[in-house]
Amino acid sequence: TIRDPYGTTYDSSKQTNGTVKSQLENENSLLHYYMKLIAFRTKYPAIARGDYQAITLKDTKVGAFKIIYNGEEYYLLHNTQQKDIDISLQALSTKELTLVDFIGMNDSSANETTLTIGAQSSALLKTK
Repeated sequence: TIRDPYGTTYDSSKQTNGTVKSQLENENSLLHYYMKLIAFRTKYPAIARGDYQAITLKDTKVGAFKIIYNGEEYYLLHNTQQKDIDISLQALSTKELTLVDFIGMNDSSANETTLTIGAQSSALLKTK
């Protein structure tokens, strides 16, 4: 019987098992997710090369960062929860923000005042 290591809490049905071949055949595999993350990072050099500053968003469990790269200002937010989260854009910046892209298990969207980050997803915003 295969058991989870002591202290792990991640659902065993979501853990990675199998070969690279089986991972390549499963669009929702961890390997495919890492491939998407690498492509996302390559597409947006600010993620890999920018200067990061942590942002504390009160009453949320969202990880948020301001990134400065080549004179441009980005915001990268991570929602690790199992539910969508709404974030006031004014809580991030006094400047106008645009949703550039997102990655993860669910969609994200934004209007003039609010960013909705899908469960287990990340969103990248940029100042206009």
